[in-house]
Amino acid sequence: MSCLCMVFSLQAQQYAEPTTAWPYVLYDFSDARITFDSGEQSQAKVNIHLLHNHLHYLKGDRVFVPNMPEAVTRIQFEETAFVPAEGFFIEVYQEAPGLVFGLQRKGNYEALTKSNGAYGTQTSTGAAQNYLSVPLGGINNLDYLAIKNDRDQASAFPVDKRLVFVVDGEIVSASRQKVAKLLPESQQDAFKQFVKSEKINWRKRDSLEKVFRYLVCLLYTSPSPRDISGSR
Repeated sequence: MSCLCMVFSLQAQQYAEPTTAWPYVLYDFSDARITFDSGEQSQAKVNIHLLHNHLHYLKGDRVFVPNMPEAVTRIQFEETAFVPAEGFFIEVYQEAPGLVFGLQRKGNYEALTKSNGAYGTQTSTGAAQNYLSVPLGGINNLDYLAIKNDRDQASAFPVDKRLVFVVDGEIVSASRQKVAKLLPESQQDAFKQFVKSEKINWRKRDSLEKVFRYLVCLLYTSPSPRDISGSR
């Protein structure tokens, strides 16, 4: 399949090794442009908290949560961007209108609280909060310098990562079965041939970028992935 399409690729930001004192995606709060569902935009130093996937912003030396975090539609850093989907902020690797390929991060509560580990026997999200140095839920006026100073001395905070596609705001697992469900019956044979000829490895970013470009082409044909309903 060949087609001409505009694809936006974004490069890497400086990431953190999350700890119980610093359960954030980025190593530090960084300048970003935040876009809201109203179309309004704001500039702030922000980071993404991994337990609830909340946006946190810095004001002076204090950390806050936006009044309406669900209204955020995009976080644009200098070198990368994040978009919301089903309660997560997905890091954008490539994007086109209606379609994103990127990375989903999720705090691993069970690993944080597993019975044979250092965190005790509880396994709920509420229990996980007990082991984090950062107070959660209604966070307000948190001391930025204090948590930053403790960042590298605290215990590791486990994070699960997976490559995903986002189609019109819905997360689609990066697997042959899930992606195939996006396609009409008339495209199934062509898709199987594409996967075989390109030797798609569903765990490799470079392979999945080929799948992304394949899907982008379908966005400009009929029917397209955005027109197809069903389980994803």
